[in-house]
Amino acid sequence: MARFEIRAYWIGDLAQEYYPDKDYRCAVRLFAKDLHCTRGLWGALQKQGYREGDRLLTRSQVKTILKYLGEP
Repeated sequence: MARFEIRAYWIGDLAQEYYPDKDYRCAVRLFAKDLHCTRGLWGALQKQGYREGDRLLTRSQVKTILKYLGEP
């Protein structure tokens, strides 16, 4: 299995990595729920400058997501 590449991602593309069996919109909704409901994750992302509605995740923000959710 290929190792997950840590780089900047469009939020929808990363959502599809976590939910490959779901259609795009559903994957984004589920992923957004993960970002909000995983204890500590939302606050950590906000400290890194992430705001509701941002569509691009920085490499640093992706690393933070991986820390809380693990690799897709």
